Amino acid sequence: MAAASALSTFWTRRNVALILSPVGLLLISVTRLLIVADYNTTTATAIASSGGYVNTLLGTVIPLVPIILPYLAIVLLIFRRFVLSALTFGATLLVSPTRLAPLTALNSLKEDWHPVVVLVSGHLLLSIIIVVALLIIDFSGFARTFGWRSVTAITLALLATAFLLPYVLNVYPFPQMPNYYADFMRQPWLPAERITVKSGDPIVGYALTEDDHWMVALKDTPRVIQYIPAGDIISRLVCQVNSQEPGSPVVPLLNPKLVQLPPCYPVSAVKGYAGMCADDSGNSSASRTKILIWKCSSSDAAQSWKYSGDELVHDGKCMSDKDSRGSGSPIILYTCKGAPDELWTHNSHGEYVLKAHGSTLCLDDPAYSTKNGTQLIVYTCKDSANQQWSLP
Repeated sequence: MAAASALSTFWTRRNVALILSPVGLLLISVTRLLIVADYNTTTATAIASSGGYVNTLLGTVIPLVPIILPYLAIVLLIFRRFVLSALTFGATLLVSPTRLAPLTALNSLKEDWHPVVVLVSGHLLLSIIIVVALLIIDFSGFARTFGWRSVTAITLALLATAFLLPYVLNVYPFPQMPNYYADFMRQPWLPAERITVKSGDPIVGYALTEDDHWMVALKDTPRVIQYIPAGDIISRLVCQVNSQEPGSPVVPLLNPKLVQLPPCYPVSAVKGYAGMCADDSGNSSASRTKILIWKCSSSDAAQSWKYSGDELVHDGKCMSDKDSRGSGSPIILYTCKGAPDELWTHNSHGEYVLKAHGSTLCLDDPAYSTKNGTQLIVYTCKDSANQQWSLP
């Protein structure tokens, strides 16, 4: 039994050492780099070579640390690494963002600790007897006959885990949003920027490197490397790609003030013919909701769209020609999958050209309708007024 316990400890230490070794960190870095590059090895190589291999290694690994620290502390506690666990919990309080306000998180810990104090003080004699009994078992050598190093240590580890785990899950919960983890792993470590250029639409991406002649940028969507002449850049604005608000740690040493960054993809109306706008029927997020035209209103949330990566997005769903019936096919809201039936190119004529069907169909207000509730369709592109729409 003792031999089995020693072997288990050896393998545990060996696995931890392997993960934290240069080889383990390199594997983690390469995996995340490929996710950031949308699994395109050419793009991944360009990111690494442009940003520098050391910077790329640090950039891919460091953002993961604050997220995993609370759970790493629990794991270390279970394995009775009390000093390391205490240090990790200390680091967690200083750097890991929490969904709660700092004072609320601390008050939550006090509230959870209070019942434990009351329980122990109310049964003080019994608590002392239990502790003494555990120490006697340890010193008698009885525990070692079963391969246990310390019954007291095991008991304390289990009790501490049982107390701290609910607190950790409350203060650092696993996010329930469906795409949270995919978006987090895909998010580069560089700040997102909205780059306004002399020709074409603004570029949302991440500056990998730049000099007096060129900027090498990783576009947010699609994930490709783009070389931008320095002379073509009009302005640059640091922005926020998603709506996830950054949180503060429980103990913010520097008491930082969180800055609300502007969105990289402004949300506004898609305006069409005769003051009519693209409208999500009932402001619903359900798949197959009809996309209508409705009199434009700045206060109508159903008319809020985001044009990102050639997708027209409302409430997380895409404007789509899902049924793909060709010219005259009705437009609906559907789950975004990057398929050709939901990719639109906004050209210089103001048309949204659908990538499917050989890029021959455009978003169309049928028969120049000005009637609220008319469903939008795709129709053969003809550069007419009922096919001209604004960017959101």
